[in-house]
Order: sequence, then structure tokens, then C-alpha cells
Amino acid sequence: MIDRRKERSSQRDLVALDSNHKSSYQMFGIFKKKTELEKLQSKYEALMKEAFDLSKTNRSKSDQKTFEANEIAKQIDVLNQKNNL
Repeated sequence: MIDRRKERSSQRDLVALDSNHKSSYQMFGIFKKKTELEKLQSKYEALMKEAFDLSKTNRSKSDQKTFEANEIAKQIDVLNQKNNL
């Protein structure tokens, strides 16, 4: 019984440390400029979310947004290939 309590408290401590690390990283990430890849990924995610929302009301517009997102995905793949070379 005692071992379980210690185990749980150590897990909570690790989670607390991890969340503190993320918040400090985000605080200093404010001044970091987005790379072209990050911009494309954000645009892709926004288009996919919009396509999902539209899929409930207007299927043709949803398909158009999905097509645009796939075009962005192709650009992301090209950038990833360039970075790997």
C-alpha cells in the first residue's frame, strides 16, 4: 500500500515538472518566428478543421477545403524532402 502511494506521488511530480517545462518553453517561444514549414502546418490544420466543420452542412465546400489542405500537404512534403537532403 505504501509503495503505491509513493508511486502515485512521484507520477504527479513528473507531470507537474513536465507541465512547468512546457509553459516556460511557450513563454519564450513568443519571440520565435515561425518557419515556412510551421506556417504551412498551421494552415493545413486550419483548413482541415474548416473542412470538418463544413462537412456537417455543405459537402461540396468541405471537399474544396480538403483539396486545398491536400495541396498544402504536398508543399509540406516537398519542404521536408529538401530539409532531409
